[in-house]
Amino acid sequence: MKKEDAQEVISCLPKGRTKFHYFKDRYCFELLDYEIKARGGVLSLNELRSSRFAKFLTKPSVKSRLAVLNHKQIKCGDRSYTVSSGLC
Repeated sequence: MKKEDAQEVISCLPKGRTKFHYFKDRYCFELLDYEIKARGGVLSLNELRSSRFAKFLTKPSVKSRLAVLNHKQIKCGDRSYTVSSGLC
């Protein structure tokens, strides 16, 4: 990479300290949120089970989050689903 290219990339980054809140299996929640957004912001559990990210539903962290939902649809921004991370 050329020095000018590196400086341009650095100039696009936020200044100062950047916080990244991580928790176990966060990538699963991010990808599931991506899928929900891509399909219009609301997805039924059956649609999610038939999606390409269905394998994440077997992970204990995802399974426990989905268990607190007492309805059959997951909405973008549903706090119980997104673990209050504001991902969607």
